Amino acid sequence: MPELMDDAAGRDRLWRVLTWCLIVVHAVVVMMVAWDYGITSDEPIHIGPDFRGTTWYTSLFQDTSFMATGNVWLYGALWPLIVAVLDTLTPWDAFETSHLATGLLSVFGTWLCWRLGRLLRDGRTGFLTALFYVTTPRLFGHAFANPKDTPFAVFYLAAVVCMVGMAMREGLPSRGRMVVTGVAIGAAVGTRITGGILAVLLVVFCGYRAWLAYRSGGGRSVFAAWGERVVWAGVAAYVVCVAGWPLAQLYPIQGPLAALRAFSRFDMAIPLYYGGEYMTSLEVPQTYALNWLAMTLPEFALLGLCCALTATVWLASTRSWRRPERWPVALGLTMAAGVVPLVLAVIGRSPFYNGVRHLLFVMPPLLALGAWGIVRVDGMLENVGWRWALRGVVTVLVCWVVVDMVRLHPYQSVYFNHAVAGGLRRAAVDYEADYYALSLKPCLEWLEGQVESGAIQGPVTVASINPMEQMIRSPLVSRADAYWEADYFIERRWRFFSSIVPGEIVHTESVLGVPLADVVRVDASYAGLGRYARSPWYYVYLGQRLREEGRLLEAARAYDEAYRYGSRRTIPSLELSWNVEQGADLYRQAGDLRRAIDRYRRAAALSRLNPWATAKLGTALFQAGHQEAGIRVLRETLERHPELPLGWMWLGHAYTAAGEPAQAYEAYRQSVRQLPEVQSTQQNVVNLLLLRQFVAVAMARGEYREARDSLKRIQELVPDDPQVQRQLDEIHLRLSGGG
Repeated sequence: MPELMDDAAGRDRLWRVLTWCLIVVHAVVVMMVAWDYGITSDEPIHIGPDFRGTTWYTSLFQDTSFMATGNVWLYGALWPLIVAVLDTLTPWDAFETSHLATGLLSVFGTWLCWRLGRLLRDGRTGFLTALFYVTTPRLFGHAFANPKDTPFAVFYLAAVVCMVGMAMREGLPSRGRMVVTGVAIGAAVGTRITGGILAVLLVVFCGYRAWLAYRSGGGRSVFAAWGERVVWAGVAAYVVCVAGWPLAQLYPIQGPLAALRAFSRFDMAIPLYYGGEYMTSLEVPQTYALNWLAMTLPEFALLGLCCALTATVWLASTRSWRRPERWPVALGLTMAAGVVPLVLAVIGRSPFYNGVRHLLFVMPPLLALGAWGIVRVDGMLENVGWRWALRGVVTVLVCWVVVDMVRLHPYQSVYFNHAVAGGLRRAAVDYEADYYALSLKPCLEWLEGQVESGAIQGPVTVASINPMEQMIRSPLVSRADAYWEADYFIERRWRFFSSIVPGEIVHTESVLGVPLADVVRVDASYAGLGRYARSPWYYVYLGQRLREEGRLLEAARAYDEAYRYGSRRTIPSLELSWNVEQGADLYRQAGDLRRAIDRYRRAAALSRLNPWATAKLGTALFQAGHQEAGIRVLRETLERHPELPLGWMWLGHAYTAAGEPAQAYEAYRQSVRQLPEVQSTQQNVVNLLLLRQFVAVAMARGEYREARDSLKRIQELVPDDPQVQRQLDEIHLRLSGGG
């Protein structure tokens, strides 16, 4: 060993050996623990029998059922498709295959981190980057049951490594290297449209290098040469992206643009718990992303980022950036990959939820910066004692975090650091813990063990808000369709979910003293006792049950109780508004317009983010005979929220009933204009309704060209509808005859 340390090459070989040892250990640990992780609330729509992306391919691009699964069609399906192929080759079920495959993909991320760190400085930086990656609890915890964010983080990192590698080489990169970079970018975009940031970074980097070559006397031809390399990367990226993204195959241009628009503003309101308050993703503060990173990055990463800032300031002050050995462009690319998404998130007020999982992809570049900073500061310290003190602190911090990871297993995804967040026990008071429902599997295993041992008489049925049937292993346990019909209810403590069905808590799953989930023996006699007596969640689900049974007035009164108790709790005002709105809908269906109007007003007053409540108020007022008031409320709502196509249709109905055909026609036309070109299957049902309504109105008014354009859109949605073709033929005859 001493002879390895005699020169730089020997030291580099030593760090390479240590890194490969770390990679092997990481791979072994992944294969040992992959089976310990439950199925998250997100997995079934991406993995397993409920994933519809594979049917697009197996049907030879005919089955578009993937468009009917929530907003999943907006995501690329590259990794789920790879898992689907692997599932046919393994003896395990789709979820176990996914957990192992995703975990091993994260091991590839370890190698990429070593490569990135080594490019930034040397082998020691590479090893430290890889070590930081492996021992970052949130990255490790999401490396199994997260088929979206973990693959995206690895593909994103691969593209960054490719670009940094080009920055460390002189001259024009080869076409092969650009194709590999394009493949990495395409894989990232084919997983999540956010990967488009990489394309921008590549164009900026190539433009900068072309400009440097031009200033060095290369002539204008250098721009053409670099442009040609960008085209090679762009073509490779687009081919890979489209190959794994059914939406992009169905709509090659509009599809990715629709995904970009949807996720840049993401107007879906997801309830969450942040800073001791319940709110929705539309209401999070601008500092949400930065705060979550500060609370969940381990202490060694925070120390490394402080060192990186110190080293950067020192380099800038000594003008060391001008020296080629300081790798300013490579370091700048790494900084941009980690910092630019955060800056965009803060400036654009991106709506985040589920803690830090949407930001996992920025962690590896930040960890590389931290490792570079520590190594750089270590080299800047002239005092040997200070050097060893820094090394000792880093070693202690890494060991401290590893101990936390072992104690948290398999809940590393709920890790909070001690320096900023105060640890899990303190942070769980004010922030989300098990938002991904990993604690349900141990609860189910406990229940199955009790039934198998005879402590609980079987067979029993079990229910949960989250996916459960894929985790059931005992033949004495089965899934119940309705919560209130089950023998046992398993759910998280988060957002009082375990309180929605009354009963006795017979088991609680905890980690480090923090309760995560409960097993509840369902018993209706508990409904008026303890935590159930004033639980808004109990009344919300009681309302759903009564509505399914057709008992509309009783269901509406249950929603009234949900508001009564919910208004006294810290739950999101928007969610409270939704509950009141649902109660108003039920009163309206039952014919009690007076109470419906009152509840719509209450729902509108609770949250300005619920324009539907105000729009429905207008329709209810009109239905109750207050025509002018109803039209006024609808018009004012649509002036503030013109993006509501159904609202425009309701206004058109109101104008038609009021005998104002011209205004009705304009309202119907606006409803069609607000329809996006690319929509899910459920949304397309609404689109068809609006388009057919407008065609009827336009034909009656003689607006044949407008009607023809809408009929063509209908034909795209239902190409085999003979009525549409007959109407198009009729319009063609009228227009050809001068009509």
